[in-house]
Amino acid sequence: MITCVGVGDVCNKGKDIIVCLSGEGWCYLFELPMIIGRAEVPGLAEGHTEKDTGIPMKPCFNQHTPANSKAILIGDVDGDGLCELVIGYTDNVVRAFRWQSNACKTSEEQFVQVAKWILGGQVSNLTLNDRSNGPPELMASQPGCTYTTLLFQPALGQVGPPTRDCDESSLSQIFDIKLHQTSSRSKVDSCILGNVTAGTSFCQSSTPGMIALCSLDGSLKLMEHGKQLWSLHVDNQMFAMGKVDMTCDGCEEVVACAWDGQTYIIDRQCNVVRFQFDDNVCAFSAGLYAYKGNVNSPCLVFATLSQHLFVYWNVQLKHMASTSLFETLKESQEFHDLLKNRGLDSSDPCAVQQLVRDVLYRWPQLCSNTNGEKKIKTHVG
Repeated sequence: MITCVGVGDVCNKGKDIIVCLSGEGWCYLFELPMIIGRAEVPGLAEGHTEKDTGIPMKPCFNQHTPANSKAILIGDVDGDGLCELVIGYTDNVVRAFRWQSNACKTSEEQFVQVAKWILGGQVSNLTLNDRSNGPPELMASQPGCTYTTLLFQPALGQVGPPTRDCDESSLSQIFDIKLHQTSSRSKVDSCILGNVTAGTSFCQSSTPGMIALCSLDGSLKLMEHGKQLWSLHVDNQMFAMGKVDMTCDGCEEVVACAWDGQTYIIDRQCNVVRFQFDDNVCAFSAGLYAYKGNVNSPCLVFATLSQHLFVYWNVQLKHMASTSLFETLKESQEFHDLLKNRGLDSSDPCAVQQLVRDVLYRWPQLCSNTNGEKKIKTHVG
């Protein structure tokens, strides 16, 4: 049974690879095929042609790792410029593996366990969050809308001779953790999302650093530098999150999804846009993806319990904050010119409000009164 799937340059060869983990502990690597015209596809199984709806792939590598995996992360967790494979397990343990081509002084390539953490609660997912100085923070979600920072500081000579089965006896050191508590007291599963970009309008640089949290009890939180920016509570079981710049202003919005398809888009000022996806959701993702051509655009991806995949492509919003009619008119030069022609001062809010009120609600009455005055004048004349 497949429990985790990830994509990244896990072998540090400059090419993304699909990593697939099974509940029994098997790790499979699949190379992504490049299809150009009718070129031959590497790994194409016998009996299949390009006319088939799917392209079956064969694993290019497999290795046995500890069983009962639950979460996967591929990224540079120690700041050395190379990617590691981080796996969370159902027994509250997180392990980090590094790809080595000369382990045990052999030419055999394999994953080697380099770190292990023991947590106090179930790990729902893992994420990285960049810092202004030093390596990024490796964080794991914990029950009750909390999270734990996994300290990754391996010393030279601490790791013993690795084995192909990643035997824990070859690793003597268990690394420390730092638990971050929040105001929530629930014990339901949580999800964490790091590296939410604030944009240059809210900080001196565009370095990411905000953290978003959600939980099955409907709690949503956004934190920056350990401080809570806002907190929401909704009547939906939020289980997955993504981040994407929906307004194209350089600031990423947090997109949270519930099992019933209710989806929330929230920005840094806690402005919320909500919509209902018409099906039960088992997996969700948001980000920049290239659906047509070679241009990435904001996309929302829903996987349903009815075995369907829906991709909402090029989803954009003009703005997140609600605006009033007067605020919109203030930005219109044509409106200011019309006021000037009528002898009204645009800086006088009372006069502007009275004009807008007359146009919206009293226009038929004003027109009838004007026509009546014209008729009276004509009759008198």
